[in-house]
Amino acid sequence: MAGRRKVVFDSGMLILLLQDGVGAPVNPKTKDPITRPKDRVEYLQRCLSDEKSKILIPTPALSEFLVNAGSALEKYVDDISNESCFVVVPFSEMAAIEAAVATYHAKQHRRTLDDAEKAAWQRVKIDIQILAIAKVNKVDVIYTTDRGVVAQAGPMGVAVIHLSELPLPPEDPQQEMRFDGESEPDSQAAHVRRSSDGPTTDTTASEGQAEAEEGEEG
Repeated sequence: MAGRRKVVFDSGMLILLLQDGVGAPVNPKTKDPITRPKDRVEYLQRCLSDEKSKILIPTPALSEFLVNAGSALEKYVDDISNESCFVVVPFSEMAAIEAAVATYHAKQHRRTLDDAEKAAWQRVKIDIQILAIAKVNKVDVIYTTDRGVVAQAGPMGVAVIHLSELPLPPEDPQQEMRFDGESEPDSQAAHVRRSSDGPTTDTTASEGQAEAEEGEEG
């Protein structure tokens, strides 16, 4: 990862990052629990912080995160406030307009709702609000654990990455790792870097020995 960016964390990402003992979300493609989800989010947050990127937290996501915080609410608020990479962003007038347009279009694809579907629709409206905030703030991507956010992001033109797509931290802390999860082969890379800088010590010594032998023959 390189260069400063603006990204969004939804409530699921905050829960994994700031709470302990949280169950693993499900991979929407395989339906299996995602392995080491907290490690993935912590590694992402560390990389973003190192590159001086900003992690935007929409107020609807913050509210979702804090709703079950109980006595730990003040601690979580302090944790977020004390991290320089976090920026809480409000549901502004422009975001409200963006959300209204997106909600209107989403409703065109739905029939009359029963009670269960109305409850699900309320969830969709919150997802749309979070995405609207991301869009008006011109973020590079939103990171989420919610497949509903993934489904709504496309129609709203917001780039999205699900937790299941995030890499695990490298086993070797010294190993350089690209954020697409592909690590560079150390020995081969080192060889290429040395070769591009010119002959290595061993090569230079071999060439000197060959010149000396030619001189003796002459």
